[in-house]
Amino acid sequence: MDPLCLMLTGKLVDMGWSAFSGPVKKYVESLFAHKAPGQPPQASELKRSDGVATGVAIGYFHNFLKPLDGAIAYERLLVFASESKKQASGLTFTSEQVEALGPDGVKQMSEQKIEVHSFLGSFDSEHFDLVIVYPCTLKPQNFNRVNDFLRGKTQRGTYYNRPNARSYGLNYTQPGEGTLSIKDYARPIEAIYKYYSEDKKCSPAEIDQISKEEIEVFLATIYRLCEGNTQHLFGKTRLLAIE
Repeated sequence: MDPLCLMLTGKLVDMGWSAFSGPVKKYVESLFAHKAPGQPPQASELKRSDGVATGVAIGYFHNFLKPLDGAIAYERLLVFASESKKQASGLTFTSEQVEALGPDGVKQMSEQKIEVHSFLGSFDSEHFDLVIVYPCTLKPQNFNRVNDFLRGKTQRGTYYNRPNARSYGLNYTQPGEGTLSIKDYARPIEAIYKYYSEDKKCSPAEIDQISKEEIEVFLATIYRLCEGNTQHLFGKTRLLAIE
């Protein structure tokens, strides 16, 4: 199996930057490499797609991956399990509350679900890994299969990011005692589909033609950013494609 196929099947930690195909590597390098003064810009090797995946990947990195790496670098990762529960039946309301809420409001409040959080544990950089889950094609039905995978194979939780003073949602499994495996759907990848279908008005057949190319650029950009800009994620991250 060639190196790029290994990357696409989840072997990210087993390869170097040279594993990526020439066009993808050159395209990403043209965006991130520091050029000497007067050096002519490198022409894009991507002939069909707009390469919108690069910007989407940068957003995903800075909105989720970089804060996660910063939280681990700051100290141990504090994780809380989440569970949705129905509010207890038989809630009572004062006359003032009934008047303010109205009959429909009282009924809705009585039936509303609440989310309960319980402390799961704290994890250092040696006891966690990250799996970036992504669809193998830019098709809504494939996006749904990724969501189904997370619902069926993972649990929901949050972690508290002390440097940013806020909580982030996550999906996780616990493969062993005292270990945590974060399974994160790279959901911003859906924006690539929306760009081509809603903004560019491309047909499904046209999107199929550039789907593999855009996904490769997305993954290559994530790889490049994690390699040079994280302390803990690069060696602890792998990819999982959902067909």
